Amino acid sequence: MALTDMLSYTTVKVARIKDPKLGALHYSFMFLILVYIIIYKVIMNTGYIAFEAPVGTVRMQLQAPMATCDGALCDPDYPMAKTAIPAITTLGYCGPDSASCGKPGSKCACRYQDASDVVFPVTGGSPFYIATRVTNWTEIPNPECTPAACSAPYLHAVKAGETYAACAAKCGANHFDGGCNATANCWNQERWYVAGVEDFTILIDHNVEAPSFDLSGTSATMSGSLLSCGTHMKPNMTKQNQDFFSVKTLLDAAQFSDGEHCGVDLDAKSNTDSHTVRYDGMILILSIEYSNVDKWKGTRAISYEYSVKVVKGAKSKVEQLTMDGQTRVLSDKHGIKIVVLQTGSLGQYNTTTLLLLLTASMAMLAAATTIVDFMMLYVLKNRHTYEHEKITEVNPRLLTQLSGASSSIYSSHSVQGGVQVE
Repeated sequence: MALTDMLSYTTVKVARIKDPKLGALHYSFMFLILVYIIIYKVIMNTGYIAFEAPVGTVRMQLQAPMATCDGALCDPDYPMAKTAIPAITTLGYCGPDSASCGKPGSKCACRYQDASDVVFPVTGGSPFYIATRVTNWTEIPNPECTPAACSAPYLHAVKAGETYAACAAKCGANHFDGGCNATANCWNQERWYVAGVEDFTILIDHNVEAPSFDLSGTSATMSGSLLSCGTHMKPNMTKQNQDFFSVKTLLDAAQFSDGEHCGVDLDAKSNTDSHTVRYDGMILILSIEYSNVDKWKGTRAISYEYSVKVVKGAKSKVEQLTMDGQTRVLSDKHGIKIVVLQTGSLGQYNTTTLLLLLTASMAMLAAATTIVDFMMLYVLKNRHTYEHEKITEVNPRLLTQLSGASSSIYSSHSVQGGVQVE
């Protein structure tokens, strides 16, 4: 290969091709690309808006179902306020405690408890815990501990009329064995379900903002809905325009990971073992998705959507320790753990975003010319004529003929096959 070929320089040559087919094809491509950029990208998909992930906080509060006071629901802060927890005798999962407690279709002891008993730890935020089953162990200091040795700082307390030695002899080495507890009935242990926990209500107070934009809102000023098994429902509202739902409403709206099953029955079999969901506990992901942009219309006021998802194969339990002198009570509280995720996007008009979109779209207009050139040179009938007129090779020896006059090195003006070259 000659050096002149290796170091050749390619420049643009303008050729006006008087072929209606090529002209129509080129302008059609240009029109379609402009429609795509202006209508689809800029107007429909709001290409002039910059988006940002929202940040915010959430406060939740549990409240027992309230009775009516003077024709309205009682104020829970009123000292004489009464609750409307269902009667234990009407609840199918409540009954005498037995060894089968926790199995689907079985019954367990139940107790009336209010929100202060059911929620622990009292974080008010995410994660949020709602107890459905509580097991209490009473423990006492081990009297056999000495400065020289101590097998265990605390021992499980025994019920009245029993001795530790007698209970240990009945149960053997494993004092936590379920059969031992059921048959020997020695240890000072209690377990129960929280009566009517599905009727408790959860208040959800949240706020959101876009840090880089002048955008913010609270649950009292924004509008929202709950996605429940494919349908949208409006939340209940307090006098301060704060959202609240019953626990049952959130359970009914919970979606499983397979995308087909919706709704959780606390008395159904758990995904983790042979016990019920009420006995083992579960984890729910409560997502709050924010938006303030609609296709075609652009920006609007911030709104949000709640959605609930079940974490498959997960139990939930927290432990609470209460001291009474030297005696302590360990509470295992199984129940519903709610983890809140604030997601979505908030947008605002931004000139830079629009200019970047338009600049990137210019490459598509250049692509239209490239496609037409390809068809002209390799597809159409007169492609050899078009190639001859579009691509011209300049002989380097002609460069020696330069005389400094105004004449050009190479001049060509020809009309061949409907092609005019300038």
